[in-house]
Amino acid sequence: MNSTNDIHTLLNKAWSKRNSEDFIAAKKLLDTAIKKCDKIDFESLGQINHIYMQIAFDQQLYEQALRYSKASVDYHVKTKNQAKIAHSIRHLADIQVQLGQLDEAESNYAKSINLYRQEPSTSSLSLANALRSFAILLEKKGEISAAIDTWEETKVLYQQSGIGEGVQEAEAKLNSFK
Repeated sequence: MNSTNDIHTLLNKAWSKRNSEDFIAAKKLLDTAIKKCDKIDFESLGQINHIYMQIAFDQQLYEQALRYSKASVDYHVKTKNQAKIAHSIRHLADIQVQLGQLDEAESNYAKSINLYRQEPSTSSLSLANALRSFAILLEKKGEISAAIDTWEETKVLYQQSGIGEGVQEAEAKLNSFK
């Protein structure tokens, strides 16, 4: 097995361990993966930092998650993969919301959404998830008219994606503004 496949396998296992909340095992797998990376393997390094970020976020270690998230964004920018850049910026904004950095989060959600809109391969679900988080932020900031518009688009995208829970949440939010 070559190094790239080995790293990919380790990342899949780490993600699985993270999903089962075995954070210690997940981190060990990530530590092994990072040792196998070349310093120019920006894609793997971006993904490794993304998983480290998610583990920290899951444990409500938001400052630590922020550092990993910024590293993930930086690596993904180097790959020039618009979808990964958009995804990592959205997660950065999610962390900024948790830390009360609402203006920074708003800027990053806008960047993420713009990148998703520019990328032809963006799925309706990816854009819907970014818009959902953005709508929640707009509500927190008291920007209700913008939140309503965003929830309406989010609902349509969740319908296109077949995500009933997302549609129901958007409908409930829209009904709460009436």
